[in-house]
Amino acid sequence: MPASGGGEVPVDAWVWILIAVVVVAVIAAIVWATWTKRRTTMLRQQFGPEYDRTIAQSDSRRSAEGELSARRERRAELDIRPLSPAARERYAEAWRNVQAGFVDEPTASLDIGHQQQALELLDALRAESGLTLVAAMHDLTLAAQYADRMLLLDQGRLAADGTPGDVLTEASGRPLRNYLDWEAVKLDLHVGDAVDLSVRSGRREVQRRVVTGDLPTVTAEKYTVLEDLELITVTPAIRAERGIRSEEGVLIFRISPPVSEATGLREGDVILAINRTAVRGASQVGDLLNVRPGEIVRMYLEREGQITFTDLVFR
Repeated sequence: MPASGGGEVPVDAWVWILIAVVVVAVIAAIVWATWTKRRTTMLRQQFGPEYDRTIAQSDSRRSAEGELSARRERRAELDIRPLSPAARERYAEAWRNVQAGFVDEPTASLDIGHQQQALELLDALRAESGLTLVAAMHDLTLAAQYADRMLLLDQGRLAADGTPGDVLTEASGRPLRNYLDWEAVKLDLHVGDAVDLSVRSGRREVQRRVVTGDLPTVTAEKYTVLEDLELITVTPAIRAERGIRSEEGVLIFRISPPVSEATGLREGDVILAINRTAVRGASQVGDLLNVRPGEIVRMYLEREGQITFTDLVFR
């Protein structure tokens, strides 16, 4: 059909443009489907059962394959050096020599000398190959001597994650093989006693002397409210002593059984807020609880690492 005005596109031209668009879309769809299928095949071959687990735990196949692809890219950036056949055989032979008693962790059922030998071998393998090694261990002191990062699990849940610090190896001439040895040393100490410590800091052994003192909660200033509720302002030292997660708050140091039963509060609870007011010091609590009879007070708490609340009614 001829054009009826200046600048108009003939109908035949529109048809060809539409056909071209459809063809391009079809080609793009085929390319996308082919690429997606190829990526799925490669990821399934590379990750094996982990591919199916990731798919099952993800909202969609697309997001799961995106996560796996990101893992593959991160792995490609690592400096992992293949061992030579001679090195592989050397490490295999050395490991067979220390493997007696191997159960679910690299040092299980081994005496202290063989534990050191096993971990020294793993550390040398890690350094030569560039691999990241993951080991399950129950001796935290021994683990801290070799690990660059430690994850502490409590009943299957992650309780702590960080880099190990200095390691105590000896206290006043007594070797510290595990935390029970250190607890035994502390039982013999009194306030003001000096203790000579051998500390492994990285690869160095250093000597330090410390003087014992009371726990932070013992020496902290205490406030009493409701006659039988003894409170302490949370400080960094008290947080470390009690394992408190919140940076600010007030620790319930002591509470009588009748008050605990009437309020639902417990020793060790940390008061974070009363109604909508954040609690930063023990001296605040008395004023915030000075309410009219029948008024409801909501108290926000940290209890065993979890945030909760309780409502109090004063009569």
